[in-house]
Amino acid sequence: MEAPTILLASSDGASDHARELWARIASAWGPHPPRAQPIDAADLADKLIAQSEGSTSNAPAAVVVVLDADTPRATAIALAHLLRDALAYGFVFMPDMPQDLATQITGGGLVGVPDDHPPKAIATALRALFGRADCIHELQREIRILSSFQGGVRQEMDRMHEELNLAAVIQQELLPAQLPQAPGLECGVLFRPATYVSGDIYDATRTDDGRLWFFVADAVGHGVPAALLTMVISRSLRAGAGTRTPAEAITALNADLVRAQRGRSRFATAVCGTIDINTLEVTLCTAGHPPALILGGGASRAIESGGALLGVFEGEPYQQETFILRPGETLLLYSDGFETAFPGNQQTKAAGKAKLDTQAYLLEFANLPWAGSSPEATTAHAMRRLAERVDCQAGSLHQQDDLTALAIAALPKAKTRRRAA
Repeated sequence: MEAPTILLASSDGASDHARELWARIASAWGPHPPRAQPIDAADLADKLIAQSEGSTSNAPAAVVVVLDADTPRATAIALAHLLRDALAYGFVFMPDMPQDLATQITGGGLVGVPDDHPPKAIATALRALFGRADCIHELQREIRILSSFQGGVRQEMDRMHEELNLAAVIQQELLPAQLPQAPGLECGVLFRPATYVSGDIYDATRTDDGRLWFFVADAVGHGVPAALLTMVISRSLRAGAGTRTPAEAITALNADLVRAQRGRSRFATAVCGTIDINTLEVTLCTAGHPPALILGGGASRAIESGGALLGVFEGEPYQQETFILRPGETLLLYSDGFETAFPGNQQTKAAGKAKLDTQAYLLEFANLPWAGSSPEATTAHAMRRLAERVDCQAGSLHQQDDLTALAIAALPKAKTRRRAA
């Protein structure tokens, strides 16, 4: 079978040398050597640039490029890049080509060599390439398809990245810009999504009747679906601030989530409460959520007011608990992500199998420097310390679950007096 045409490109002043070099290669070829089509190297570069911009569609396949010794290195390297981008194959010759330049030119289907390279070796290599021309063209076609596909995937990933960043910004706008302040009370929060957005949501605000209204909720699941559900949860619970008791607000939220099911499972947990700023009386209602904790003196106790998971049973009754938060104590509401954030050093045996100590986080909470544990301790300090403890855990760079902790401390009387002064 007759070999295809080959482009014989030469730089200014090398055209005669190119014809002589090609004559030696053709002589060493054997029967039916390819026909050489002369072209100026600068014209070839223009053709390749036009082809890359879509102005032309016929890219060269086989090339022999002969450059003179005065050709700048940058020009030779740029031409080699254009040829590789066009998926051309062949040889680039230059008198006494330095090895480092040959290395920069060689790649893909191109080889950079000095012009005294044996013609027989060149002819043999080109003949082998021509013999696999169909395979090479098929590979080139697949490479173009894959390159196009890769570009599409990259664009789609960039678009998703931008949308997720925007979703994270919108979710941040649902959170309070700053925690409320009240005489004798101090608030702090830790909010850490596992990904771009969180399935957790929280709020704390003062109401007109002299109370602090607060909640922490956790939509079952992760990522965007859970984050979208937090918008429903936040809107519903915020609507109850100052007009409903915590139990009434949780009951209304459950009704909202049940109505929104439409054949899909959308579940959530929440703890909602109020605290009277004057009397420090706390009213708390929990729905499938980890129990709130009272912390102080290096110990903790849970407030058990458990109700059913939200969004499951229509008309589910929810109860609330009332208690007094004493000066020096801190009320802590948190999401269940902390149960895996601190795996603990001990493992227990259950049914012959090792089981992680899921109560390790309670000890972490109790040992934090809560307001009242020392004259300098503050709730903000405790939240910073909690964040540091989370960062110290193995695997903290791949957080398993969203983490949210909302702390409300009743300041010791001496600290309250210093603030008033």
